[in-house]
Amino acid sequence: MKTLDSNKRKYPGKIMLCGEYTVLNGGSSLLVPSAGYSGEWSYQKLKDSRLLTLLDTIKSDNNLESTIDIKAFELEINQGLTFQSNIPIGFGMGSSGALSAAIFDQFGIPKPINHLETREFLISIENTFHGTSSGMDALVSYLDKSIQVINQQIEILEYTQIIPTSLYVYDSGTTRNTSAMVALYQNKINVAKNEKYLSHLQMLNHDLTSYFKLQKQDMIQNTMALISEIQFKIFSPMIVQSIVAKWEYGLNTDKYYMKLCGAGGGGFYLVWVNDDSVITQNYHKI
Repeated sequence: MKTLDSNKRKYPGKIMLCGEYTVLNGGSSLLVPSAGYSGEWSYQKLKDSRLLTLLDTIKSDNNLESTIDIKAFELEINQGLTFQSNIPIGFGMGSSGALSAAIFDQFGIPKPINHLETREFLISIENTFHGTSSGMDALVSYLDKSIQVINQQIEILEYTQIIPTSLYVYDSGTTRNTSAMVALYQNKINVAKNEKYLSHLQMLNHDLTSYFKLQKQDMIQNTMALISEIQFKIFSPMIVQSIVAKWEYGLNTDKYYMKLCGAGGGGFYLVWVNDDSVITQNYHKI
């Protein structure tokens, strides 16, 4: 019997609106679910090889025995369970977080009493993908709500209150290596000449987080422009070569402002658009 046939819930990907890198040093960040990119449980004739591999990994981790109903998960996989998703892998959109959220939602054993406890269980699942996970991507997907982090405190926000109509993600057409980008950032914070820029960037990200929450569009626009300029100056390795000229053109013309959307180095970039004539098929609504 296929027990998940009646479950049509979608598990969204996530977008990091602000806080990339500075969140690693205790700064503010804001993550939102992506309405256009999600995954859901389905069934197919053949067993899903990806889920079978994941099942083997889960079985080998004794810490997950009390978190996931492994027998029930295996039973469904043997009946053709698959996770259909349009969340691109390697683009910083939280593809593994969405799958982790789906697994915990359907096969999780514990009944968390709060969001912090939920996050800990999701971390234990997503660690099977990355080795070390913050659990934030999975928590956004599991709750299908925006999450604001300020001073390491989590606040759950309503998704519809966050996204301005001028905000898009731009598809760079290349995947990213997040760990490599984080290593580059760690090198940058140890360079004295970058200190004032990083300090200013942390302050701007804190402000931007608040402006999104308060829906102050003019302030979002102005702060996006400042962040775009600083990131272009000090985070050049995180900007793929194919969009360097585009990024600079936006700064010079004020038609749009680009910034990192997570780690950078590929995947999606965030764009505030002032002139709709610049929008092409590479732009996607969040």
